[in-house]
Amino acid sequence: MRVKKVLLVFFCVVFTVVCISSPLSVNAAKFPGIQPAAKTIMEAIKKDDVEAVAAMFSVYIQTRLPDLNERIETFFQFVDGDLDSYQAYSHGGTDTINYGYYYSYESFYIDIPAGDYTCKIVAGWIKACSDQPDKVGLSFLEVQMIANDWHHDREYLYFIELPTEKELHYREQYQNYATRPDKREQMEYIGYELIRLESTDESVATIDENGVVTATGRGTAIISVTYQKTTTGSTFTAQDEVTVTFTIWQKIIWYLLFGFLWY
Repeated sequence: MRVKKVLLVFFCVVFTVVCISSPLSVNAAKFPGIQPAAKTIMEAIKKDDVEAVAAMFSVYIQTRLPDLNERIETFFQFVDGDLDSYQAYSHGGTDTINYGYYYSYESFYIDIPAGDYTCKIVAGWIKACSDQPDKVGLSFLEVQMIANDWHHDREYLYFIELPTEKELHYREQYQNYATRPDKREQMEYIGYELIRLESTDESVATIDENGVVTATGRGTAIISVTYQKTTTGSTFTAQDEVTVTFTIWQKIIWYLLFGFLWY
């Protein structure tokens, strides 16, 4: 019995070490650090070097955004101010281990003085993702303009990011994050009003006036929530990519009990 206990403890220790150290040593090393990453982004903006920024994005982003280079070119056009006087700093991050999978994420700001305003670049970087290593790399970029003396005078100018992935079962519902009361209040505070809620395929998923998304059929649909700046007309759009599937019981109902006629 004592030998069995010792072996059990040994294998538990080995398993824990492998789960923690392996992703750290393989994936996390790809993150250069906030200051080097910020420097690369800023130098690329000054030189109009689209490829340098594109190479920072994860393979996952690169393969799903065929127009990534064009988006980066547009992003560059919105960046303004004294590009040599920027400040880069962390916005926080997370490190989690779940069922043996390791995930590490860091977001950071780049503040660029622009007269009475600050041009703020917000970036997110997945440092480690042991179950989906192709997601390691830059995950999003956005640029905002914020008044120095009145911080609720904020304008979202441009974003490069994928829709948030959501997986639902048929008839399941969830509250879209961008339509939560606290989010609406936050957007109204900085001068944005909700103007549009839409789905690319309502036979798959719908969104009602309260922002509740309902799975209506199998497939994939994009849910879009759009706000508009009341003073300038610029828009901010948050998107979810909703994939709907059946549970085992729903498949039985659908195919064996002719659920396609009534369910």
